[in-house]
Amino acid sequence: MDPRHAQWIEELRGAPERLAALAERCPPGAIARKPAPDAFSAREIVHHLRDIEIEGHGARLVRMLEEAHPFLPGVNGDQLAIERRYNERPHEPALEEFRHARARAVTRLSGLKPEQWRRSGTLDGVGSVTVEALVQIWRTHDREHLEEMARLVGA
Repeated sequence: MDPRHAQWIEELRGAPERLAALAERCPPGAIARKPAPDAFSAREIVHHLRDIEIEGHGARLVRMLEEAHPFLPGVNGDQLAIERRYNERPHEPALEEFRHARARAVTRLSGLKPEQWRRSGTLDGVGSVTVEALVQIWRTHDREHLEEMARLVGA
C-alpha cells in the first residue's frame, strides 16, 4: 500500500476516538450549547459527523467503487441538523454509529488496489474527483469539525 494512503487511513481510523475524547470533556450542560446561532453545538457535531459519514463520504466511496463515474450528490449538513433535531437527541448513539460506519469505511479503504484509488465520480459542487481526492476531502472535513469541537470544549 502507498505509505500516504496508509497514513490517511490511520487518520480516518482515529477520528471517532478523538471525537469521543472531546465529547467526554464537554460539561453535560454545555454539550448542546451553540456558540452562535449558525454554528454547531458539540452534540450537533457528533450527529453531523455520523450522518456525513453514512450518507456522504461512505456512500460516495461505495458508489465510486461500484459504478462508472457516478454523480455524487451533496449533503446539506446544516439542513439535516435542523430537520433531524440533533440538539434534542442524545449524542452517544450517534457516536457509536459513527464508530461503526467509519470502521466499515476504513476496512474498504484498507483493501483498495492501487487502481481503485484512481476511480472517479462527479461530486456535486466540486466536479470530478478520484477516490484519492475524496479521502482528502473526508480528512479535511474531519479535521475541521474536530478542531471546532476542541474549541467548544476548551481543549
